[in-house]
Amino acid sequence: RQGTFAIDFAKYESVEVTRSGPGAEGVEVMHDFRDLGKLLPKFLAGNLELMNYRVPTPIQKHALPLAMNGSDLMCCAQTGSGKTCAFLLPIVAILGASGRK
Repeated sequence: RQGTFAIDFAKYESVEVTRSGPGAEGVEVMHDFRDLGKLLPKFLAGNLELMNYRVPTPIQKHALPLAMNGSDLMCCAQTGSGKTCAFLLPIVAILGASGRK
């Protein structure tokens, strides 16, 4: 019989996260994607809203604020944990903002 090895989203709050490096503890953890506020271009914030992105995963809670603050990151998390969004969202935000004059 085949079992499932998917992430149990109900246990996300108990996932241990370690942050280190210069200034790592000085950046607040994100609790909602709306916490990014004016850091995102309008089109990106609107698309997050359309996709009902609200509660970030542990990797997103910690990585997104640091990346949006300009910090370098090295992250390790399980497949399906939201790493791709955590890395691409700041890149798209910077590229989107660079098009504004």
